[in-house]
Amino acid sequence: MELIIISGQARSGKTTLANLLAREAFELGLVPKLLSFADPLKREADRRGYDKEANPLEYREFCQEFGAMRREEDSSYWVDSFEKNLKCILEEERLELNKSNPYWERCVIVDDCRYHNEVGLGIKYHATMIFTAVGDRELPEAEAEWRTHHSENMVNEITEGDKEQSEWFDYHLLNDGDIKALGVKARVMAPIWCGVAASGLSTNLEDSIKCDPEELEDMLSELLDVLLKEFEDGEEDPPVSDDGSD
Repeated sequence: MELIIISGQARSGKTTLANLLAREAFELGLVPKLLSFADPLKREADRRGYDKEANPLEYREFCQEFGAMRREEDSSYWVDSFEKNLKCILEEERLELNKSNPYWERCVIVDDCRYHNEVGLGIKYHATMIFTAVGDRELPEAEAEWRTHHSENMVNEITEGDKEQSEWFDYHLLNDGDIKALGVKARVMAPIWCGVAASGLSTNLEDSIKCDPEELEDMLSELLDVLLKEFEDGEEDPPVSDDGSD
């Protein structure tokens, strides 16, 4: 199993990136699974009639308040719930492997890492940790009161330059363009982030991709071809870790 965990400020493109990576993972022969630390919380909000599309502010306030209440009762409540779901996917993968299904390996993509214990779980499972930022592009609702909620503390501190917390993440991705530009970055990095090619790139994606904008897509396409060729010329069987978690 490959695990990709994405963090960053709200509205910085985390979910969009997760969806793009899921598509790329599928093209690479993996079985993508979109998972969220907040999935149980979202189900509770839905059960109580909070509609994110109809009333996003009310929905967000409920999730922040109810999530905080559960976290005060048990600081690991939501992480434990997430890990149970993750273990179910691991078991599902194991069953598919035993059936000799050629499409057995799961790629779990998480788009909402906000707390230190969520980072800790990512480290425990050797996840690829990605932090998104928007650079000079203005965030939607940049001055909204909910952005000062403690659930945004970690990502705000990293965005403001906290070096220690920043180093918890393997890659920092600047999402300061449109969805097409983000899609190109997802396409070229997917073989690395999904675990099918070794990384020789800088952990700061922008240090690795600097060229004329009109040449960017062609360059990344060529690089993707090289990465895929390296993978095809490598071991025939996918690597399996000592504990079998891969």
